[in-house]
Amino acid sequence: MIIIPMHGLTQKQRTILDFIKQCDAMPSYRTIQRKFAYASVSTVAGHIAALKKKGFLPLPKAEDGACSVPVIGIFQEGKPLEINVHSTSVVWTAKRKETLYALQVQNNQKHILDGDILIIATNTEACDQTLCLVEINGNTHLRRTSLEGPFIRLVSLSGQSQMIAQEDIIVRAHVLEIIRRL
Repeated sequence: MIIIPMHGLTQKQRTILDFIKQCDAMPSYRTIQRKFAYASVSTVAGHIAALKKKGFLPLPKAEDGACSVPVIGIFQEGKPLEINVHSTSVVWTAKRKETLYALQVQNNQKHILDGDILIIATNTEACDQTLCLVEINGNTHLRRTSLEGPFIRLVSLSGQSQMIAQEDIIVRAHVLEIIRRL
């Protein structure tokens, strides 16, 4: 099971977050109030606001297209993907109708941090100016792709660029969003 670090949370916020993760849908503030015997709903609202501000509950309204995206594994730059079918999930605003997954980042880089979540669509076609997870020689990298004839220019988040023949890489997924975990 993947454990998302919860640095910066109070014990009460952790407890509420754990309870929310156990529910099929976001429970009402009144349900949370009763569950934890809080004196008022405003106490719950304060904790929920803090969880949202810290990035642990990016919960838009249901009409905005919120969906639960399973965290299916771990991404480490330059290493093979680690897939884990016994996973957790994150809530994300669905802007697309295709099947979406998430990967937890497990190493720090300049622009992506340990604990961040990558929302991905399993599209295996290289597209121009798309952030992708690409596999080169069995190792996975996060790169922006740029099609240039029979070649693909791969640009890292730090701006380093390399040209590679299209047949020498495998596009594993398109990255739709990086969710920062504090």
